[in-house]
Amino acid sequence: MIADLPKNREIGAGWLVSFVFQCLLSGWFTKYLPALSSFSYRTPVISFEGSAGLAKIAKHSTLQVFEKAEMYNLMFEEGLDTVLPTLNQDLDFAWIDGHHEKQATLHYFDRIKPHLKKGAIVAFDDIYWSTDMLEAWEQLRQAKGFSHTIDVGVCGIGIWTGEDQSPREWSVNRFVRSGNWQPQKPAGWKQA
Repeated sequence: MIADLPKNREIGAGWLVSFVFQCLLSGWFTKYLPALSSFSYRTPVISFEGSAGLAKIAKHSTLQVFEKAEMYNLMFEEGLDTVLPTLNQDLDFAWIDGHHEKQATLHYFDRIKPHLKKGAIVAFDDIYWSTDMLEAWEQLRQAKGFSHTIDVGVCGIGIWTGEDQSPREWSVNRFVRSGNWQPQKPAGWKQA
């Protein structure tokens, strides 16, 4: 790990498409979000993916953008159990994607909260994926510990302070979403 650069985690890799995409937009992120000011192609990326084939593709894709990518072929819970205890510094950025259900999303956020640095950015992908994910976002966007939350349509972003305060809420959703789209019902998740 490169110790002087931000630590980034994505929970749910797939092909790491969402993470690589947001990294390509990191000029915008670093301009407006100081926690990501040292975010670059040298930033180490760690991700979990349950499928061995997708983990291999995700690592290859990520190494096209970043110097260092650690891909764990593990389910989320096992990945968190494996990686969180080994962190030698708190997280600057976490991208939670992959398990698109309310209980799972809230659970994984609760797991990483103790490892977030003050000023860390937490992104929750696909907040309009289903009615369940929308309910999760409704809770997260009002969660104490965030100073600001931003609904950007495709994802929700929170700026973590850990303080006992309600966040200031922002939304650019109406500018990025259009059409007659409605969220769907989730399949149902049960914690093991």
